[in-house]
Parts: sequence; C-alpha cells; structure tokens
Amino acid sequence: SPTGEAVTSLPVDTGSRPLATGGSPVVIRLPGGRLVYNAAGSGNVWVNESGRSDGVWKEYQTTSKAGYSRSLQYVDGTGRIAILNNQGTSTIAYAEVDLGRSGGAYYQLVNRRTGQVIGTGNKTNDANIGNADVPDVVLEAPGSAANPDTQYWHVVTEPNGGVTLLNKSGGRAAAVWTGNATAGQRIGQWVDNSATGSWNLVKTTDGFYKLQSVRNTNLYLTGPSDGA
Repeated sequence: SPTGEAVTSLPVDTGSRPLATGGSPVVIRLPGGRLVYNAAGSGNVWVNESGRSDGVWKEYQTTSKAGYSRSLQYVDGTGRIAILNNQGTSTIAYAEVDLGRSGGAYYQLVNRRTGQVIGTGNKTNDANIGNADVPDVVLEAPGSAANPDTQYWHVVTEPNGGVTLLNKSGGRAAAVWTGNATAGQRIGQWVDNSATGSWNLVKTTDGFYKLQSVRNTNLYLTGPSDGA
C-alpha cells in the first residue's frame, strides 16, 4: 500500500472489519508467505493470504483478549501462532491460535452414505465473520472446492477429552452452531476455544467412525443427503 496510508483503508474480505488500531501493531510473515496482523484494539487477527502489499485481509477470531504490547510468534513444529499481550501491571496473557496449514496429518472425512466429504463451501474463517453468521460446514463432492484445503481436517484430541476438527484452510473448528447440542442443529466454523472438543470418535465394528456429540452423547453428526 502507499506510504502513509492508514491500515483501516486496506482492502478486507467480505464480512471482515477494517484492520484493528489502538497502538502496538504487529505484522509477521508465515512460512509460505502469508502475513498476519494484529493491534491493541482487538483480540482478533487479520491474514493476508497473498503476502502482497495490495492483498486482501481476512479477519479471524482468537481466544486472546485485546491488549497493548502484543506479540505474534510462529511456533515451529506446531505451525500455530502464539499470542502474548499485556493485561495490566505484571500480567501477561497467553493464547494460541491455529490459522491452518499447521503441523500434523490432515484427512478428508467421507460420508459413508453419500460418498461426499465434509467441506466449508470454500469459506476459511469463522462463519459469523465470513459467512454472514450462517453455519457453513456442508457435504461436498470430493475435489469440487475451488480451495482444496477447505475439504481437509485435523482430528485434534483436546486436553479434557473429545476431539476437535480443525480445517486446513484457516484452522477453524467444525462446531455445533449456537453451542446447543440438539437434533437439527447445523455445523459451522468457529475458533477452537474448547478444552473438551465437540466430538467423540466412536469406532464401529466394521472399521468406520461416528462423530458423537460431547455435550449430548445421544446425538451424532449426520449428513443423509448430498450437500447436507
């Protein structure tokens, strides 16, 4: 961008707010060229996929509060971002966020009935930001996504049991929308903010897996038809 241009005038993706202000701005470059930005006025981060000065910025939620004197640190080995910030006299807050393409294996999760895979409709950030607050996790034909990474997931075991599905494109979790584990709820992308995860992996006698809700073990993730 031209020298002297305000960060609030930089181009942002649909649904994303202008880049945060408030002092203590930080920009880091990730392996592969992506740029990550934050400033004191928000706990969220903004990612520029292209790494270009005229590239579009996309907002991602984190579990960090807003705070001055922040730092963003890429963590070798995990591929996640560590966030440290000052929350008051002698108080340093720590958070960690997955922005996709992190360390470990990714899998396509195939629906046994339809043969489709779990995807996001090419969305990469939190559905409340990037999809107009509408859940965005759906079944798709394998290989049909313009962004192939949106059809791949980490299966991450959380500290208190259960697993979280984290998308390769932006590190967002496939979570029960509204947080209420009741029949008919849809699934949307959200920041990974649960120490218990959303799902239990239940292996069947013929070698497949079911995704059982942690909050309501009578419920399972289902997709009875194409595009569900």
